[in-house]
Amino acid sequence: MKRLVAFTILFTLHTVLTIISPFWATVTVFTEALPAPCRTVLNTDRLGMLVKYYATRRFEEILALADLPGASGWEERLIIAKSYEKTGNFAESNRLYRELCRQEPELAQLCRYFIARNFENLDDPARAVKWYGRLLSKARRTESPVFDDRTMELAALNRLYHLSLGNDEFEKTLERYGPFYPAARYHLFSLSLQKGEPLAAAEQAYELLYADEEPFLSLVVQDLMQDARVIGHLKEMNFSVHSLFTLALERGLYREALDISHLLPESDEVLEKRAYAYYKLGDYETAARFFDEHHTRTGATDSLLRNALSYFNLGRFDESEESLNRYLSLVREWPGTQAMDEDAAYLEVLLTLQKSGYTESLQKVHDFVMQYSTHEFSDYLVTRVFYNAFTAGLRDEAVRFLLEVKPYLASSYYRAWASYVLGLFYDALLLQDAAQLQPGSYYAFRARELLADAGANPIDGSEKRPFDETGRELESFLHTLICLGLYNELEEILVPGLPLSQAQDRMKYQYILSHVSYVRGEPHEGIRLAENVLEAVAPQSILDLPRELLVLLYPRVYGDVIGELLSREPKKFDYHLVLALMREESRYNRSARSPQGALGLMQLIPATASWILDRELSTQELTNPAINIEAAVAYLDYLFDRFETLEYAVASYNGGPNTVARWIRTNPELSVEKFIEEIPYGETRNFVKRVYTSYMMYNYLYGDPSAVRGFDDDSLN
Repeated sequence: MKRLVAFTILFTLHTVLTIISPFWATVTVFTEALPAPCRTVLNTDRLGMLVKYYATRRFEEILALADLPGASGWEERLIIAKSYEKTGNFAESNRLYRELCRQEPELAQLCRYFIARNFENLDDPARAVKWYGRLLSKARRTESPVFDDRTMELAALNRLYHLSLGNDEFEKTLERYGPFYPAARYHLFSLSLQKGEPLAAAEQAYELLYADEEPFLSLVVQDLMQDARVIGHLKEMNFSVHSLFTLALERGLYREALDISHLLPESDEVLEKRAYAYYKLGDYETAARFFDEHHTRTGATDSLLRNALSYFNLGRFDESEESLNRYLSLVREWPGTQAMDEDAAYLEVLLTLQKSGYTESLQKVHDFVMQYSTHEFSDYLVTRVFYNAFTAGLRDEAVRFLLEVKPYLASSYYRAWASYVLGLFYDALLLQDAAQLQPGSYYAFRARELLADAGANPIDGSEKRPFDETGRELESFLHTLICLGLYNELEEILVPGLPLSQAQDRMKYQYILSHVSYVRGEPHEGIRLAENVLEAVAPQSILDLPRELLVLLYPRVYGDVIGELLSREPKKFDYHLVLALMREESRYNRSARSPQGALGLMQLIPATASWILDRELSTQELTNPAINIEAAVAYLDYLFDRFETLEYAVASYNGGPNTVARWIRTNPELSVEKFIEEIPYGETRNFVKRVYTSYMMYNYLYGDPSAVRGFDDDSLN
C-alpha cells in the first residue's frame, strides 16, 4: 500500500518534470519548445514572452506589454501581478491578486499568501497576519483537492511563526490555529523555547508528544534538550522521562537519547540502552566499555555479544573473539539465552574471515547461509567471501560455493549477480535469469548484451511514457509556479515545510525541488533530492520508475562543454560515458574533494590533470567545471588510445593504467566480462560496474549518445 501511494504521488505530479530548464537558456518560442503539459499553461506567444521577460527580470517590459490589448488569462495576470511586486508597486500587485482570488478559486490560497507577503514587504505585519489568518481559516472550511497536502497552510504558519518572534499579539493568532494544526503547536513550542518560557514549552510539548504524530514527535524530542527545565515540567505533568528516552531510541535519535538518559536515575536498563546508543553512533570504544559493565552487573549475554561486536568494529579482533567465546560458553550452559545467536554466528564468520584461509572461509559462510539466510548481512557475506577466493585463484571452489548458496540469497539484486557470474563461469543458460531478475542493474544490462546474439530484445527507454499525457494533468499551483518560472516563490513555499510535512508530501516537495535545483544549475542538489525520492518509493527495479523521475536521476548536464570538447576531433567514447563517470565520481558536485586529493566533477588528481593538459593546474582551476571536464576528456582519450575497450579504460581511470595493464597481461585470454569479475581491487571492480550501469541507463533513456545536448534541451522533453 505504501508503495502504491508513493507511485500515485509520482504519477499525479508528472507535469512538473516536463518543463524546460531556465527559460533564458533558449531563444525559441516557449510554446514550441515545451512539451504538452506546459503548453497547456503557456498557451499563447504573448504569455511565453511574458515568462521569458520575467525570467530575465525585465519587469518594466512586462508591465508595458500588460497595457496592450489582447487575451489576458490567469497565467498572464499572475505574471503581471508578480512584476508589479518586483517593481515595488505592491498596491497594484495586491489588486490583481485579489481579482485572482475571486475569479480563480484554485489559485485563491496562493494569492492570499502573496498578498500577505506583499504586506510584509510594505512593513505592515498586522495586515500580513490578517491575510495569513484568512488563508488558514479558508483552508479549514473548504475541502480542496488542490490543497489537501496543506502546502499553503504550512507556508502561512511558517510566516506567522517568524512574525510572532517578539510580538505577543501575533503569537495569539498562531495560538488560534493550534487546535487545528500540529505545525502551529510545534511553532508555539519553538517560540516558548526561544523566549525562555519552559512551562509554556512543556505544555505545547505535552500535547505534541501525546498526539504521537510524525514528524512533530521527533522534532520535539530533538528540541527538548535546549532547556532541561522543560523536561522537569513534563515530569510534573506525569510525562515519563523514561518514555521520552525510549521514544528517542525508537526513532534513531541516539544523541538526544544519550542526553535524556543523564536525567534518569542510574539503572541496569539505562546503562544497557546508553551503551546501545553509543554503538549506533559509532562510538564503539564507549559502547564496549558500557556493554562490558552491563554484563558484569547483570550477567546478560546480549551485552556480552554487543561487547564482542564493538571490539570487532574497533579492529581489536582478539578481544572480540574472547568476548564471543565467553558468550558462546554461556549459551551452551543456558540454552534459553539464544535470542542473539544469529548475530553471534555472523560475528564468528567475520572473525574467521580475518584469520582463516579461503577454503575454510567459503565453508564457514556456506554453513552460515544455510542456517541464517534471512540475516541482514547474509548476502553481503556471500559476495565478500566469493570474491576473496575467486580473485585469489580459487575459481572452481568459489563457483561451486556460489552455485550451492545461490538459492538462499534473499535479495533479487544478489540473485541477479549470482546468476550472471554463474552464467559466465558455469552455465550460460543462467544469464537468462540475470537478465530478468533485476532490470536496470549492471547484471541485467550485461546479461542482455551477452544474450543479444541469441535474439533477446534490447530495452529502450527513450519512449518510456507511463503517464497518459492527454487526460491526467493535475491543475495545481505547483505546476503554475514551475511553468511560469517562479522558482524563488516555489522554494520559499516548499523549503520551510520540508521538516514539518508528512512523508508523502515531503517526497513530493523533494521531487519538485529537485527539478528547481537543476534549472538553477545545481545538479548536485538536484540528484540528492531525486535520490531521496527514489529511496522513499523503493521500487523493485529502477526501470519501474517513470521517465520523469529517471531523468532527474540521470540528467544530461554540461552538454555545451562536453559537446565542444568531443567535437574537436573523433573520440573512441561518447557524451554518455563522460556523464556516467561524472555521476559516479562526484554526483555532479563541482566542489567534490576525495580523501586522496581528487578534485571536481571528474575527481582528478592535480598531478594527473596537469600532466595530461601539459600545464600546471591549481586546486581552484580544477574545481572549474570546464577545466575539470577538459582534463578528464583528455585523460579518457589517452586511456582509450592505450586500452581501446571502455571497461579497461574505466578501470584504469580508477585503478591506474599500469595496474590494469598488469592485470590484462596476467589473464590475456579473458573476455571483458570475465576480466571485470576477476579485478582484484573491490573498489575498482565496483566502480567499473557502477559507471557501466550509469552509461547504460543514459543510453536507455536518451538513445543516441552522439546527439550531445544539455539538460535544458533534452532531459525534460
